[in-house]
Amino acid sequence: MLKKLMKYDLEWIIGKVLTYYTAATILTAALSRLTSEFADRSVAWMVIDKVMLGLFFSAAVPLVINAFMRGIACLRRTLYGDPAYLTHTLPIERGTVFTAKILANIVSLLYSVVVALLAIAAVFLTHRGNWEAFKSLFQTPGAKVLAVLILMVFLLEFLFMQLCGVFGVVLGHRMEKSRIPFSILYAVLLYCVSSGVILGLTFLSSRFSPDMRVLFESRLTIQEALNVRGMQLEMGVVAVLYALLDSLLFFFAKRVFCKGVDVE
Repeated sequence: MLKKLMKYDLEWIIGKVLTYYTAATILTAALSRLTSEFADRSVAWMVIDKVMLGLFFSAAVPLVINAFMRGIACLRRTLYGDPAYLTHTLPIERGTVFTAKILANIVSLLYSVVVALLAIAAVFLTHRGNWEAFKSLFQTPGAKVLAVLILMVFLLEFLFMQLCGVFGVVLGHRMEKSRIPFSILYAVLLYCVSSGVILGLTFLSSRFSPDMRVLFESRLTIQEALNVRGMQLEMGVVAVLYALLDSLLFFFAKRVFCKGVDVE
């Protein structure tokens, strides 16, 4: 049943909108890569190349944003809107329903991020010399570990923003009036406070590590920062904090939701 619930949500979230943005992202990525080959031949080609690059980002960025927004909209629609009357009559525990919604959100968000990152890689890393320069970065000891940690932080932060939005919806719909404004307010407050906690704990942890302290106390170039062992430690700490915070947000949002639902 969990898979069926996720299937219906994914069909609504990804559906036609994200499919169109995916097609537009892939198409503009291919065109941008093609026009870049002629950009140095004339001013006209250079302008065309810049226009295509702009169109590419105009498709790739909204792809991720739409996945984020439609995921939250789907949760609100099926748990608190008109379809909620059918959702809550299903012989399934509330916790299971909520978990299915979150998993559908995560899958759709990962889908959009992966498509956008692959398209960006296809546009920029296939240029002459860029791929070699990119590979040379990984010749530094520990560079591969750092890259994995940065990617983990990137994905966990996207999930963190999604869960703040979800928790905001759950808290906002505990109110009797102005539920949408309260949902936005709670989501923003959760994000700001939680981000401050992560920043504070990261800074506090740097007091116990000389390698991390350098990142906060010195002005380093990008090359110097990436070659500092403290960057690995910092990314590791941030990844752990985001993972813990994501788990807590999910746990408490689910707990509040299971206490009762007031359908609109």
